[in-house]
Amino acid sequence: MECRSSTPLFPRTLTADHVVIRFLLARLHLEALSTKISRKAIRTALKTLPSTLDGTYLEAFQRIQNQAQDLVKVAESVLFWVICAWRPLSILELRHIYATRDLLDGDALSQEDLPDGEILTSTCGGMLMIDTESQTVRPVHYTTQEYFERSRLHLVAEARFQLADISLAY
Repeated sequence: MECRSSTPLFPRTLTADHVVIRFLLARLHLEALSTKISRKAIRTALKTLPSTLDGTYLEAFQRIQNQAQDLVKVAESVLFWVICAWRPLSILELRHIYATRDLLDGDALSQEDLPDGEILTSTCGGMLMIDTESQTVRPVHYTTQEYFERSRLHLVAEARFQLADISLAY
């Protein structure tokens, strides 16, 4: 199933994919509501929740953009590294990738350089999940990757270049 904005989220006939997407939509909506601190703010937000998957991804990306600027940089880097990686990345690999990007030429990577893995993934607006068994990070659903590859191609391309540069430095 495509995640185009014209795809109805509540079709007449349900497939397994529709059910999964409904749960995904609910999860992302709860993520959006989790920042509201009053009942009135929650009620207001409930009236304006997007009704499409693309709209929900756009809203989640806007939540990322509304964080402190340092966290925006973390979230964009981590989110797009995970999206453009050829295989699932482990938490440890993400920590190493993030730490390596800040190393000066000739500096060795140490434990002190490694950021907390929870911080790296928690900034991504609920669009990444950690497989607790394998400790790998992946998009919350395949439509997440499709959305960003379609709508934010320049950021995906930039992440690919970053990963290549970091790999060479590592």
